[in-house]
Amino acid sequence: MSAKPTILFVDDEATFRDVYTEALKMAGYKVYEAPDAYKALEKLEEMAGVIDLVVLDVMMPGKDGLSLLREVKEDPQKYGMPKFIMLTNMTSNTIITEAFNQKADSYLIKTEMEYDDLINEVRNVLGEE
Repeated sequence: MSAKPTILFVDDEATFRDVYTEALKMAGYKVYEAPDAYKALEKLEEMAGVIDLVVLDVMMPGKDGLSLLREVKEDPQKYGMPKFIMLTNMTSNTIITEAFNQKADSYLIKTEMEYDDLINEVRNVLGEE
């Protein structure tokens, strides 16, 4: 892992993405953004081995976050081996179980999340605390 961990924040809600990427940058992380799973896969392929963590929305148009997670985990040669924090407003145990079955590292509920919660979870998943 680089001295300053690199994060890819993937969410189709621009305002949410902007606010939280800014919070992560202020916490000292290098952050890239993607508005959907397709752009995220392009960025992961382009930066394989550089991105340490993907903060990933579950529900997005086109390809959902669980599909992206599965695809990345199945091809570490192509995408590297980043850790994953899944984000969603869905509290369904089925979705949460599926995320962990796909080897997600953590899961946060957007409506219950504050800036500090995300920063703390990022630190925890990256082993910084």
